[in-house]
Formats: sequence, structure tokens, C-alpha cells
Amino acid sequence: MASPTVKTISPQVDKRVEEKEQSNESSNEAEVESSVLPVLAGFERKISRKSSAYLMKNISGVKELNSYDEIMKAEGFLISEEVVGTNCIGKVYKASQQMYGKESVQLAAKEIDYRKVNPCIEEHLRRFGYKILRFVNKHPFKGLVQVYDLIEIVPMNTAYIIEEMCVQNLPMIIEDEGPFNNVSVKATAHLLAEAINYLHNNGIAHQNIAPENVFRTMNRVIKLGTLEFSTIYWNPETEKPIMQKRGKERCDSKFLAPEVRKGCAYNPAKADVFSFGALIYYMLVRKNPFDGETNENVIKILEEEFKTAIKSDAGVEFVHECTAQNPESRIRMHQAVKHHWFTGIPKSAPFLL
Repeated sequence: MASPTVKTISPQVDKRVEEKEQSNESSNEAEVESSVLPVLAGFERKISRKSSAYLMKNISGVKELNSYDEIMKAEGFLISEEVVGTNCIGKVYKASQQMYGKESVQLAAKEIDYRKVNPCIEEHLRRFGYKILRFVNKHPFKGLVQVYDLIEIVPMNTAYIIEEMCVQNLPMIIEDEGPFNNVSVKATAHLLAEAINYLHNNGIAHQNIAPENVFRTMNRVIKLGTLEFSTIYWNPETEKPIMQKRGKERCDSKFLAPEVRKGCAYNPAKADVFSFGALIYYMLVRKNPFDGETNENVIKILEEEFKTAIKSDAGVEFVHECTAQNPESRIRMHQAVKHHWFTGIPKSAPFLL
């Protein structure tokens, strides 16, 4: 009986086979990783929203004091009589905090006089606003105006939101320095996108994204503020968003999403995305064509101005993805912060220096 023939495989062939198998394994691992990572990221976002929603549900919002003297004695805050601004719920006063052995910090104190505000506003503040502000006080983020404390003088029926001092809002900046250019708008938009994404990842929707609520601090950093009208939009029990309807506690804004203006039930996180896209438009051309009042001819002119100013097809695409009329077609904030328009963002821009 003839012996079976044994073929000898050369070391070179054997090595190529091994390399091909390794390549296939790496490719398969990469495919698995690319499909698993988004699922894991989505799961992490759900966990974050759930834990934060439970935390805010049980958090104590304001510190209750009996007199103005206690503000200084107990907390080290001094609220002056100098008015530095106003908003739709009251006056903003110059304030400071004096800690032993440290230099005084200049702050702003927003006054809420419950005797003068709409009862719907007070209800919203107590149910959501104060809890969210306290959460941000305990868990600050670089792109959000820093919250120092929330204090209520019970006998006076008055509360104060004490925050870092901001020297200008977006309309003031544009009035003094002109519209943003294609470089500065990208850097600023990314910073704000990260701030909004931080809120969304913690189950918070801002609900009032507009030029008047974007500020430049004393350190010339752009930040998102005015969280008083934010809401906890994530239901930790059902693990689904809580649909909203525009209430009387909301200040008027031309940057609201169309579904909010129409009085429909809406997902506040998706409404935030629309407002954010309209804000970018405003930063470049000083106007917002999405206010529901601008006629089609003006919109066409503004669109050409916008495209010329942004100087980027990716930027045009991004803003259009934010401002889609159908909420389901809009980009999500966790996708927005990674959009290819933001590739190559400078570490700083002229308005931040």
C-alpha cells in the first residue's frame, strides 16, 4: 500500500495564512466593537439620566433663612442694592462672597419676589428649577454658569439665586464686536453643545436656549445660563422622556421649536436641539429665521448670508440637522458634540482671550 503524500507548506505561506487569520480576527473585533460601543454608550446615558433624576427628585433646593443678616453670617454672601440687570422673574443685584483668608469673589444675585411673580413660575421653581440649580451647584460643568447657592428669606417671601458674575450676554457681545466668524462660531457652538449634552445626559432639558441666556463671564468665557426654567425631562421609572406642554411659567422666546410654539406635546430635549441650531444661525447673521414670523423671501436671503458666513458645508448640514421641522429628524446632542463640523476646533478663539 502506497504511503500517503504529505505536502510541505513553506514558512512564507504559513506566515501569510497566519497574518490573514489575524487580520480577519482584528476586522471581526473591530466590527463587534463598532456595533457594541454605541449600545454601551446609550446604556450609560440611560443609567446617568436615571440616577440624576432620582437624585434631583430628593434633593433639597433652597436653604431657608430667617433674615438677610443670616446670609452674611451663615454663608458669607453680601447682596448689595446695586442692580446689574433684570430678567423675566425679577432684578439681578451685585453680590460678593467673603471667605476668611480669601479674596472676595464678585457674584450676581437673582431676586425672586414671590409676591410679584406669576404663581405658575413659583410652582415650577419649587418643583424643578431649584432642584436643577442645586444639582448644578453640586455638580458644576465648565460650559454652565456656576451656581454658588440658593437662599430663601422665608419671612420676606423672597429667594435669591447666587451665581458667578456675567458681564455680557450674546446680543451685547454681537452689538459690541459684530457677528461671530466661521472660526469663533464653531468653537463657541461646540462649547455650548457640550453644556447642553451634559444637561441631557443628566435628565435635564434647558427649555430656554436663546441669545439672552448665553453669557460671557468676567474671565471672558462663554457659558450657558438661566437654568430656572429647565425641567427634569427623564422619567426614571419608565426610562422614557417626559413629554411637555408649554406652560404659563415660560418666558416668551423666538427661539422655541415649532412644536412648542404650536402648543403640542413635545420632547424637551429635542426642542433644545432646535433652539440650539437657531442660536448658531443668530450668531452668524444676527437674525433667527425660525421664529415662525419671517416670510419665505427673507428666509432665502438669510440662508445665503448664513452659508457665506459659516464657510462650511459641514456647518450648514449640522445646523439644518438641528433645525429640522420634524423633531424625530433632528440630530441628538450626544451625536452633535461629535459631528464632523467640529473637527479641528481651536483651543481658544479671539472672543475668549
